[in-house]
Amino acid sequence: MVQIVENWALLTCRLEAVRRTGDQVELDAWIEAADDVANVRNLLRQHVGSRKVIKLRGGDVQLAPGARFAVKARLADPATAWGDPATLTVLTP
Repeated sequence: MVQIVENWALLTCRLEAVRRTGDQVELDAWIEAADDVANVRNLLRQHVGSRKVIKLRGGDVQLAPGARFAVKARLADPATAWGDPATLTVLTP
């Protein structure tokens, strides 16, 4: 049996590609930083420097490849994180 661990991190990323599927957006991104969120485990810290798919439900994402962004996200499986679309912020270069 696998135990689910509640976890969140504030990610800083560089976008590689965007895919839209139904009501969700998938962001292929390089994780540049994974900062802690108060009182919650940070399981994404170990993925800094790697590529990850960040899925967002709903919302309209207007990002182009190469853009840097920040988003609060949680690790769902080794290759995927789910982000909170309300926290998505475009960063200046």
